[in-house]
Amino acid sequence: SDFPRIIFLDIDGVLLPHSYLISGKNISLYEDFKKNRDLSKIGHQLTFDPACMSNLRQIIEKTDCSIVMISTWRYSFNNEELQDILLAKGFEPNWFHSDPCDRRLTAKKYNDVGLWLGDHSDEDHPDVDTMFDYLIIDDDDVFQSERFKTRHIMPDYGIGLTKAHVDSVLAIWD
Repeated sequence: SDFPRIIFLDIDGVLLPHSYLISGKNISLYEDFKKNRDLSKIGHQLTFDPACMSNLRQIIEKTDCSIVMISTWRYSFNNEELQDILLAKGFEPNWFHSDPCDRRLTAKKYNDVGLWLGDHSDEDHPDVDTMFDYLIIDDDDVFQSERFKTRHIMPDYGIGLTKAHVDSVLAIWD
């Protein structure tokens, strides 16, 4: 592709599937979260599923894409804090787009994706969907509009990002 490849990435249900959240050392953190609903107290300590992280790494290394975060973790951490957490969990600094997160935090993630894309359009590409080669990896089914549904990779919340998802991304971006 002649256009930059972007992945709009979620965390919960993608890198932190429910099956991993309720196991090992995550379980006590999750129980704490259910009581106080404050991710800022436990986000640094939660561990991501190593298999899901490996699958993400494969996607990034094979496609040379950049990440823009669309996770609800954006509500609990500013850009720098979120990047620091993700780096500590195995992300690489060069994985992030130079503008790694839309800060407007609308009630709907598809609005956030649309706003981010709109902010990065230019005169030569008034239709921003022709300026970026982007995919959305999110376990939520809110991306079913005509605009987004063919760009949406939707892992199962309980399982997370699998090898089959890697294959889907690579097939799309072949």
